Amino acid sequence: MKTHRLITVCATLAVLVAAGVLVGPVIRAADKIPAPAEKKETAAEKKARKAREELAQYDKNKNGKLDPEELAAEKADKNKAAAEKRKATIQKKKEAAAAQEVETKK
Repeated sequence: MKTHRLITVCATLAVLVAAGVLVGPVIRAADKIPAPAEKKETAAEKKARKAREELAQYDKNKNGKLDPEELAAEKADKNKAAAEKRKATIQKKKEAAAAQEVETKK
């Protein structure tokens, strides 16, 4: 009786292992297939979306075009962002130079 139970348990485990070996790759492959709704945005679509977002951000009177005051606000924001980016780049270069100097002293 114990032998029969042992054989049953071993057979069950063998079936489960075989099922895992056969089904595992199928599940992993299914995860790699992108869903149709996950279509990547083309460069033109991305550019158009960005232009719409910028227009919506700066078009205060909602007339669909940027007036001189709105253009000035947009330009000021872009200049500010560029200055911050330059400042961050300079800071990173200084930190890298300081780290390299510490390394050379060791």
